[in-house]
Amino acid sequence: MNSKAGVSTYSGTDYIDRGNASLSSWSSNPGELVSHDYQPVIQFWKIGNITSGSVTGQLASFVAFTMQYLGGEQAPEIPVNAGAGSITQVACAVKTSNILFELGDVLVSEFGSAVGTTPANAQKTQNLILDCDAGANINVMLTGPQNPDVSDNTVLALTGQGSAGVARGVGVQLVYNNTPLTLGNNLVLKRTTGGQEMFPLTARYYQTNTTVTTGIANASATLSLTYQ
Repeated sequence: MNSKAGVSTYSGTDYIDRGNASLSSWSSNPGELVSHDYQPVIQFWKIGNITSGSVTGQLASFVAFTMQYLGGEQAPEIPVNAGAGSITQVACAVKTSNILFELGDVLVSEFGSAVGTTPANAQKTQNLILDCDAGANINVMLTGPQNPDVSDNTVLALTGQGSAGVARGVGVQLVYNNTPLTLGNNLVLKRTTGGQEMFPLTARYYQTNTTVTTGIANASATLSLTYQ
């Protein structure tokens, strides 16, 4: 039994009079058979990290009614059982756990005088490689410090920004499918059919001021993958 999936049950339908007895009073026709249809619904709830496993056996039970005309005698419990079912956790294994983008040395003259300049030779593409179960919905989120020079929340701050020896007027963006990733925003990549998936990511310098000064220009961030 999967220990990280909880179960609850509730009535999916109201009682239905099948027409073979009057329901005006439970005691109006003592001894007469009254029949009802009742459809329980089973809901599964995530209560922790799920691992694959079977779902079998009795999940719950119902007490249909109390027979008042017999002095409050309770009807037998009705068990709710699960057949041969299972819960499968789909996910991906990350094959490139640490992605390094070597942007190299870039001349100050490659930048312009406008905020938002992204020099063509100050970009590097690497592949995020995953090995996925079929049916996994791949989502990615970028987290890291936002560059304080601009309000654009797609621009990362440089490591040690503002310190001696660190470049000024520059930030870093991470781009997928020609669109910069927004910090803290969940992006749906795809629903995979299984096997290896490859997502090209591009890191690039982004001008954050009208002037750029020389110095070290490194940045770091985290990509979080979920499979909702």
